[in-house]
Amino acid sequence: MALETVKRALLTGVGSMHVQKMTNGDLVSSSVKPTYDEKTFATPSVQKLGTALTIVDKKVYLSNQLHTLIKKITKAELTLDAGYFPEGLAEELQGMKKVGEKGAWAMPSNPKPIPFRLGVPFTDENNNSLVINFPYCFLTPVEQSAETEGEDYNEQIKQYKIEALPLPFEVELDGHKDKYVFHQVDLSNADSAAYYDEKKLLQQGWFDAETLDAAKK
Repeated sequence: MALETVKRALLTGVGSMHVQKMTNGDLVSSSVKPTYDEKTFATPSVQKLGTALTIVDKKVYLSNQLHTLIKKITKAELTLDAGYFPEGLAEELQGMKKVGEKGAWAMPSNPKPIPFRLGVPFTDENNNSLVINFPYCFLTPVEQSAETEGEDYNEQIKQYKIEALPLPFEVELDGHKDKYVFHQVDLSNADSAAYYDEKKLLQQGWFDAETLDAAKK
């Protein structure tokens, strides 16, 4: 019996969020691949990102014993604490309507949000990244709040609620077709770091083997 002691770098930070609007957000078929806008917005405004997976567990008993454990992840609920989005982007994504041409927006009673992709690098103490990509996100209408200035300035950090859903498009990985909620590449792994380009992972995103392959160095 062999003993292997493993020590890894700790995650210590989070980098810029990368947001890319989806251009065919009315996905209704498992045969339709998602497409995204040519422009990706990179914003150095993230204070914290939390992820909570919604997991459905079902235990199936047959012949007086546990036969099958069915586990399904239906979505990821993201809590993003950030100073800002690019100008007008959060308003557009949450379904607000632009009024005129001078930065005025209005929130309808029945907003229709625009789906988008979110990519974020979690950084470690060695300055390596764990790049996480959520390919199918929706921004919940953002609540407005502010705090008065006093003798000291307090930064106004907003909290954004984001739902990350599995793409309707089925992806085959290792011979198994499924719908995936998020993807990640750990660039603290030497082989991954030598093979994949972090900027491409964040700027282009990925959702299957073909789009991941496009992020090679």
